[in-house]
Amino acid sequence: LINAFMGEVDEASSNAQEGLNIGLRMKALFVQAVAYMRLGHTKQLQSWSDREESLECYQQALDIVSSLGVERGKAEPLFGLCLLYGHQGNLDLALRYGMEGLRVSNQSKDDWMAAMIELAITVAYYKAAAYDSSKEWAERSLKSFIRCGDSFLSTVAMFWQALIAAATGAQADLRRVGETLLTRTQANDLDFLFTR
Repeated sequence: LINAFMGEVDEASSNAQEGLNIGLRMKALFVQAVAYMRLGHTKQLQSWSDREESLECYQQALDIVSSLGVERGKAEPLFGLCLLYGHQGNLDLALRYGMEGLRVSNQSKDDWMAAMIELAITVAYYKAAAYDSSKEWAERSLKSFIRCGDSFLSTVAMFWQALIAAATGAQADLRRVGETLLTRTQANDLDFLFTR
């Protein structure tokens, strides 16, 4: 997952495939489910336009965790589906999966995954040019990541805040968020946020 966050698609794909192979060898269904989730993420990063492989991976993961009765395990593939449909411009489906993922995450008290899904909803609204809603969800995800103590993903949330400010011409917001974003990226070697 970390490799995917950093835009290291080949490494993320290799790790996910290795996890799947281990899960199959051990006949460990939950390990297989997690591997399918991660493969879904890497397939998305490899091609935003060809969603079929990602959909198959997420569906496989959902089928496995459902068969195991692990409700909490549904949150990550639902996050992936929200992001996938958001990037495809299908706001209705993105929100359907995102809201279901939030319900699952909140029910299982997984604040970090809830923040991830809030960020995916931010992206879905942004891609639909619904900038007011995107701004609200970006702020919500930023606060959630700060509460979770995740400085990397709070920086990613700020990245989306900067994109929203730029898209709407909100110069004061762009300056405020942009300065903090640049300071954080330089201090923490996160320049790849702008290059990958």
